[in-house]
Amino acid sequence: MRLASNAVASKEEVGRRKEFAAKISAIRSMTLFRQLDYAELMRLLAATETVAAKAGDVIVREGQAANSMYVVLSGRGAIERGGRRIGESGAGTHFGDASLTVG
Repeated sequence: MRLASNAVASKEEVGRRKEFAAKISAIRSMTLFRQLDYAELMRLLAATETVAAKAGDVIVREGQAANSMYVVLSGRGAIERGGRRIGESGAGTHFGDASLTVG
């Protein structure tokens, strides 16, 4: 039996669904993870956590030992080297992927 529901999702649920969709889209766009099947993608997503950063927050410092990879779901962040801005990271970009292979 199939049932249709006209239940309206809460604002919180809508937010979780949008975040989930953004994670899937970002991960699927990365060459490193493009070949994952659905089950592998779900396992990867289950191992992730969302971190909110405010303007001015430092996510990773140059020279700091890396133990995580980051995928930008929304917003923008500065990339600095030697205290000088050398670029920007925005939605759909990632950094820290070297931490997946070094260790």
